[in-house]
Amino acid sequence: MFKRIILEDWSSLCISAFILFMFAVFCVMIFRAMLMGGKQNDLLAMLPLESSEEKEPPTTL
Repeated sequence: MFKRIILEDWSSLCISAFILFMFAVFCVMIFRAMLMGGKQNDLLAMLPLESSEEKEPPTTL
């Protein structure tokens, strides 16, 4: 009923490369956030997360 997925060597390499790539992107984002200056931190802290206007409730179909 259930069949095991057989991975070839190249597909394992692709999966590993993708995981390493995503880890590198995550590390770069963390590094850039740590290097961000105080002025930019304050500017981003003042940004509104939601609109101050009242939103209409979502309509269902």
